[in-house]
Amino acid sequence: MNKWINVLLLPLSLVFCLLYLTTGETFLSVQELWTSITDLTDVSWASVVVREIRLPRLLLIILTGASLAVSGFVMQTLVANPMADPYLLGTSSGASLGATISVLMHRSITFIGTAFSGLLSFIIALLAS
Repeated sequence: MNKWINVLLLPLSLVFCLLYLTTGETFLSVQELWTSITDLTDVSWASVVVREIRLPRLLLIILTGASLAVSGFVMQTLVANPMADPYLLGTSSGASLGATISVLMHRSITFIGTAFSGLLSFIIALLAS
């Protein structure tokens, strides 16, 4: 049963990727999409939208989903519990503590910039785990 679900979800995810690349503020046909991906010398507005905005975002979405799946698998394997979640090991609590500390320290540490909150949350979540 599980094998058939995966067989059906792969084409469905490819359809959603195609829909993501063609729809938006400016609608692109499949022909325009294919031309902007394959013809690297094309500098039309469609190719700029696809290559500079939509395709990098799609790749980032796929990478984020894959990393969340791998981290969930590692956590479930680590504790030998298929129902394991980030609250079990204190990861979420550590990240929340790091975010709170970064908000409270924001005025004193402005030279690091906006990445300070995420960085401190990640470090304290690792320490809490």
